[in-house]
Amino acid sequence: MIEKIDHVGIAVRNLSKAIENFENILGFSLLEIIESEEEKTREAFMVCGEGKTAIDLMESTDPMGPIGTFIERKGEGIHHISLAVKDIESMSQRIKDRGGNLIYDKTMPFKNDRYNFVYPKSLCGVLVELLQREK
Repeated sequence: MIEKIDHVGIAVRNLSKAIENFENILGFSLLEIIESEEEKTREAFMVCGEGKTAIDLMESTDPMGPIGTFIERKGEGIHHISLAVKDIESMSQRIKDRGGNLIYDKTMPFKNDRYNFVYPKSLCGVLVELLQREK
C-alpha cells in the first residue's frame, strides 16, 4: 500500500533563505513554489540527484497557522514525513482499523492529489502524511 517516502516536510522561517541554502549547500533544485490558503503556507518543492529525493520547505503565511505554531513551539526543522500511497482511502481505513488516528475525517485535495495526516501520537511522535498523487 505504501509505495515510498515521497518527501520530507521542513518548517522554515524564511523561505527564500532556505531555498538558497538547500541549493548552494546541498545542490537541491527548485521545482516550484506554491501557496496553500488552507494550510496557510508558502511552500518550495525541491529535488536533488535524479529527482528521487524531495523536500518540501514550508513557510507560514499566518503565525496562527499550522507551520507558524509549529515553529513557535519547536523552531525550524523537520515537520513531517510524507508517504506515497496508491489508494489513500484503503490506507486510511487500515490505519483506523489498527487503532491509528487521522487528523482529517476525510482526505483533503491538493492540486490533483489527495492527502491526510496520521496523528503523531499514533506513530511514536512522528507526523506522517499520506499522499496519493495523480500520475
